[in-house]
Amino acid sequence: MCRLFWGKQKRPVSAACCLLLAAFQIFICLNNARAVDPSDHLKQYERWLIKNRDPRSGLTYSHIGDKNLHHWVMTYDSSVTALAYIALERNKDAKRILDFYINTPGVWRLNGIISTVNPTRPELGEEWSVVTGPNIWIGIAAFHLYKSTGELKYLSFAKDRADFALYLQNTDPKDKNFGAIRMGPLGDASLSGDQRIQNMNNAPRLYDIYPTEHAIDAYALFNLLFNETALQRYGQGRDRALNWLRQTAFNTKQEFFSRGARPAVDPAFATDVQSWAISALGLNTLDKVKEGLALRLVETIEQKAVHTVSFTKADGKKVEVRGVDYVDHAMASALGRPPMVSPEWTFGLINAYSRLERDLAEHQLFSQAESLRNKKQTLLENMLKLTSETGHGAALPYATQPNAKVGHGFMTPSRGNYSTISISYGILAITGFDPLYNR
Repeated sequence: MCRLFWGKQKRPVSAACCLLLAAFQIFICLNNARAVDPSDHLKQYERWLIKNRDPRSGLTYSHIGDKNLHHWVMTYDSSVTALAYIALERNKDAKRILDFYINTPGVWRLNGIISTVNPTRPELGEEWSVVTGPNIWIGIAAFHLYKSTGELKYLSFAKDRADFALYLQNTDPKDKNFGAIRMGPLGDASLSGDQRIQNMNNAPRLYDIYPTEHAIDAYALFNLLFNETALQRYGQGRDRALNWLRQTAFNTKQEFFSRGARPAVDPAFATDVQSWAISALGLNTLDKVKEGLALRLVETIEQKAVHTVSFTKADGKKVEVRGVDYVDHAMASALGRPPMVSPEWTFGLINAYSRLERDLAEHQLFSQAESLRNKKQTLLENMLKLTSETGHGAALPYATQPNAKVGHGFMTPSRGNYSTISISYGILAITGFDPLYNR
């Protein structure tokens, strides 16, 4: 589907400029259609999501084919899957997902939703940590479902999750992490390792960690809600999060956003942080952080984390694909592995390209916008090459390496897995739906 995106203008735009912008965006849509027609993939991804979901709850299992993660559903994955259904105009399916979390007491603790559930036995859960990011993302999904349906209960749920993030925002103006969002609430002192990294009793508390991605997620949700409701608490929370991103998280020398703070700044490079910053903040806000930053962030991602790798699909076919790793070259080497490609994070960069492409077009910087469109198209074509037919729709792997270190304390799933988050993000990228900003 091709749409014209105008955005908010700071000054009146002449009729001639409007016609030029419209012609340029139509040109983009037509050229996208000629370069690759992903409509068949879109239908097959949709079919896979529906086939591999729990019939009672409507939740799609996160990792099909990995026996160790059988029946696991990550809350973050569910949030993005709900957004994918909204992009596909399947609001009924998105509502089933959101309603499960709203109405199932067993998935709630510490005023938040736990990280991982098993829909076949939701009263038991799977991973009991309450992490802020997935709670923010399910709030983002609820907001967009409200905008798509007009049902106020989803706006209320989005506000509830935003208020949860506000509760975990550092509000001490004397602290260098003022405005940052804590990784999670304090745990139950009677439970060993509760609300600590990897549930280890001697590990750092989630409450003391400030991930940059959570500040960006929160900025996006606060911004969506402030623009919708004009409630000052969301405007204040948004501005505080942006101030922390600008003053603490941004690495002025290397010109990217650091991974977070623990509470000292963690200088590591995480690809999703940069892509989400582009999507959530956009050209104008990023350039207020530092002039020209938006386009330099793109260049930094390309230089540090974009690779061409070989991948053998389930049918034995080997393909060469170009896409995004989770970390930069140096970190991948330190982890003892060659570069790999994440479809999820590559689709995130594709959406970031789309955001800047539209922003540049609004500024009538058409040649730069076209350059990003071409890069976006190339990455999309590469990700579609990773698609495998399953007999129940088409699917994508979680990454091009199984059982490999991601770089954030996690491992990729086992060989032969198919990933719900990869497919859901693919749907968002193909449809041009970026949930991190007002379209």
